[in-house]
Amino acid sequence: MSFEPAPRPNPIYGTGTDFDLGPEFAYGYLTVPEDRADPDGPTIRLAIATRPATSPDPKPDPIVFLSGGPGGSGIAEGPGVAAAWHPDRDVIFVDQRGALKSEPFLACPEIDEFMRSTEGLSWSDHATADQSAAVLSECRDRLTAEGWNLGASTTRARPNRNASRRSPRASTSTSRW
Repeated sequence: MSFEPAPRPNPIYGTGTDFDLGPEFAYGYLTVPEDRADPDGPTIRLAIATRPATSPDPKPDPIVFLSGGPGGSGIAEGPGVAAAWHPDRDVIFVDQRGALKSEPFLACPEIDEFMRSTEGLSWSDHATADQSAAVLSECRDRLTAEGWNLGASTTRARPNRNASRRSPRASTSTSRW
């Protein structure tokens, strides 16, 4: 496992600047095993952005922000969330496995296309649920055929996912909020 600083990847989303990381953010990639059960196997890179504490006397334990999801982007939510958060703590924003700026980005354009076509459909209709399930299966099957180990990215497969994330201040613990 290693951390590599990198330039901020602006624009974060699309072509707008609403989600861009400002100069106060440090950015980089945490390289981790794709499958924690196989530490010598393939690796992936998790995108990490850190907003350092602005207090003259910061606390040693950072806040680690993981977006909801599954598959949410902590990086995309960073600028909007960090402005009002804890000036006495570093805040570390993490893109989860397969999310927006992490590598690989396990996009599902099949789902995006389906979601654009759902206007006027009833989500309580069994036909809509069946279409949704078919599109999810299509995406899963494509990613699996491309060689991605989707089982390594489940919640059950990642019980210690926060254990290795640390602040640049070399803290030995994190705060959960």
